[in-house]
Amino acid sequence: LVHQVFCGGGPYDVRATYNNFIESDNVNIPAAIPMVIQGMIVGNGIDLNISDFLQPWIMENLDSWINSKSYTVAQLKTMMGTTHTSDILTEKGLDRTSKEVSELYKALSSNSVLALNWVPSAPVYMFHSMDDDVVPFINASKAKTKWTDANIQYNFGYYGSHIKGALRFILSVKTWLEEEGE
Repeated sequence: LVHQVFCGGGPYDVRATYNNFIESDNVNIPAAIPMVIQGMIVGNGIDLNISDFLQPWIMENLDSWINSKSYTVAQLKTMMGTTHTSDILTEKGLDRTSKEVSELYKALSSNSVLALNWVPSAPVYMFHSMDDDVVPFINASKAKTKWTDANIQYNFGYYGSHIKGALRFILSVKTWLEEEGE
């Protein structure tokens, strides 16, 4: 029996996250883009070519950099040398109206927590920094819209970057637990 859930900023809506990367032309963890695209295509058995989405220089290094699991995300960020989505995705991958992205959207949507016909039954404390530079805040906003009838206490604010927000989240959970006598 789950008595309480604490969740920080997460990609609850993977499609919205992909859109945010395109709209902002920015991704703080650039390796996330090829990992997500590859995961959606391969993991869902979609008949799409990864190379339709990723620039040739990414495809040339996909196995040695990302699939090798030999590097941290910080090392991959340095190796990739960009945080611009437009440097990582092809024109087709950036075109949200293309047939390929339409198929990718189906997988992104079906792999999003918010796509499930489910509402948390345990009380939830959801925290997300509106300044998060890794997981776009749109995820938490959409979760709040989706789960209007759930027992969720939201803590959204301008708490700084992903790391600063995570530290604030940990401290807020610690405070909550102390107040509850846990």
